[in-house]
Amino acid sequence: MWSVPTDVPQAALTFDDGPDPEFTPAILDALAAAGVKATFMVMGHNAVRHPHLLRRVVADGHELGNHTWSHLDLSALAPADVLAEVERGSQAIEDVVGIQPKLFRPPKGIMSEAALQAAAMAGQDIVIWSVSRGGLGIDQAAGVAEAVDGALGSGDIIGLHDGTGRGTFNPEAEFTHRIKARRRIEVRALPLILQKASARGMALGTVSELVAAAGGKPCEGA
Repeated sequence: MWSVPTDVPQAALTFDDGPDPEFTPAILDALAAAGVKATFMVMGHNAVRHPHLLRRVVADGHELGNHTWSHLDLSALAPADVLAEVERGSQAIEDVVGIQPKLFRPPKGIMSEAALQAAAMAGQDIVIWSVSRGGLGIDQAAGVAEAVDGALGSGDIIGLHDGTGRGTFNPEAEFTHRIKARRRIEVRALPLILQKASARGMALGTVSELVAAAGGKPCEGA
């Protein structure tokens, strides 16, 4: 799903690529201050690397989804390798917090037939997003908040980040530094995003909460 058909003024807030010690704690603090729950699409490698952060995500009442083991482009992999990425990511989450995720988001939102089959085999519903932080040229927190608020409507799924994806494995690379700069802007924008949504009566929450508000069955596993 990219969004959920509903007239209820509610949307879902999601974060990809974490947990990460630079970004995840600040995001959790902002969410706690606003009383908002979100869905964290977790990289299995980061779950194992930073188990205390994943445990805090769960302790704070947020929902978990599977974002593969290592954030590879699934469309470029053989079916067996896609399945391994999905299963290993899911198993890592379960090993750390005892939760079997029921949601799946492919890296960069890129789908393939093998990814669809792997998610189905894992019993995970595919969740993409309908609202993002805006284009590459938006380099200030206020601009990101305005881009999100301007695009946000009932049933939308917001896609933000609390990690660096493939940059996790090459932290000193130039592309990783660029990604980190963008993530820092997103983190600074988050309180503004939450304030703007609240000011116009738009409730933000987890993907399962959005599905339930729209009359569907909430996703289990968090």
